[in-house]
Amino acid sequence: MATIIVEKLCSCAKKRKSWAESIQCKDIEDAIQKASTMCEQGNTKFCKKHKFSYSLDGGNVLIKVEVNK
Repeated sequence: MATIIVEKLCSCAKKRKSWAESIQCKDIEDAIQKASTMCEQGNTKFCKKHKFSYSLDGGNVLIKVEVNK
């Protein structure tokens, strides 16, 4: 098991059914793939205020949220 942890859900992300502060995945590869897709969607489709990126944090994947400049 691996977990995707979203550091802070913005109001746009909270409206998405597939986004939550903690998402369980079957393994780390699945978590990386899902986090990558989530970040791409956040950056290109539904949020223009924030920039989403992900990184490995031990056995989990952390999605970071930064304010666009």
